[in-house]
Amino acid sequence: MPPKPVNPFLKLALEFAPLGLFFIANGRFGIFAATAIFMAAILVALAVSYVLMRKLPIMALVSAVVVVVFGGLTLALHDDLFIKMKPTIVNSLFGGALL
Repeated sequence: MPPKPVNPFLKLALEFAPLGLFFIANGRFGIFAATAIFMAAILVALAVSYVLMRKLPIMALVSAVVVVVFGGLTLALHDDLFIKMKPTIVNSLFGGALL
């Protein structure tokens, strides 16, 4: 059975909600709490995407892997450099894929 169409605004919300939560949490609680919230939120968004669409968007999947790996390093080593490297790594991966 093919997956039913998903509202484009819901897809957009699933992509940007974890990032929005990260920025809000960073402003209120600091980078380490925000990183933990970001990691949880991106995994929840990925799970919801899978339940609704029965497939995982490749960009969301790659972003989730990078967030979990580098967010885990940030929390384990208590060094915010790793989570700050996330955008550079994700953009480099997608840029390399375009070549």
